[in-house]
Amino acid sequence: LRRGDAPHDDSGRGGHGVLSTRDRVVGACVALLLVTSAGATGWRVASRWHETRPVLPGDSLPAFGLRGLDGVSIASPDVAGQVLVIDFWATWCAPCVASMPHWERLHRDYQDRGLRMVSVNVEAGQDETVRAFVQRHALSFPVYFDAGTLQQRFGVRSYPTVFVVDRRGVVRALHVGAAGVSQLRRWVEPLLDEP
Repeated sequence: LRRGDAPHDDSGRGGHGVLSTRDRVVGACVALLLVTSAGATGWRVASRWHETRPVLPGDSLPAFGLRGLDGVSIASPDVAGQVLVIDFWATWCAPCVASMPHWERLHRDYQDRGLRMVSVNVEAGQDETVRAFVQRHALSFPVYFDAGTLQQRFGVRSYPTVFVVDRRGVVRALHVGAAGVSQLRRWVEPLLDEP
């Protein structure tokens, strides 16, 4: 051997990067396990994607049931054939509070044409706080409570979040944040004219 050269080692434990057959087999097995595991995880995610992804325009309205502030509950079949404005909100949310007069106006102007406000408060268990809010803001549409199940299903992450649904139960618009009356009318009026 010349000075500086390492001895040749066929075992792969020394020398300059020579791998033994055993090391190659172990490496191939580890790689195969990683690929198989990733594939199985990807398949599980893909097969449940429709259950875990947020609701988006073009989707069908998921089935739901909510308890009303007035004690009257609502479920998906109760709103079939109506144009829906589903608003997720909280009393402590400033943009939600700013939107309430617009929702009230929309409700009064279009309820006779088939518009249904589904006002979903996210403060389950805070009935008195919400009741005082509704009275203070003179809201005439019903308010419902969600303890988080519907928010999770819809993929709601901030408030207000609004979904507009047509008479066939298809989500046609999604908006996060406060919306003005003119924007609300642009969403709703065409849907009210559809059969």
